Amino acid sequence: MMDTMVSDVVIPVALCIGAIAVAAIVYSIVSARKARKEQQREQEILRERERGHRR
Repeated sequence: MMDTMVSDVVIPVALCIGAIAVAAIVYSIVSARKARKEQQREQEILRERERGHRR
């Protein structure tokens, strides 16, 4: 009977921890891609400014 009670608690807790881990991984990927896009935009703006000053 004790094993059933333990598994009744362990399984939902493990699922919650797994969901949190997956959410953290997805958040990290999305944040990294967003930061990379912003960096690329900044570099493009700097290139455009440099081209404008050379003329």
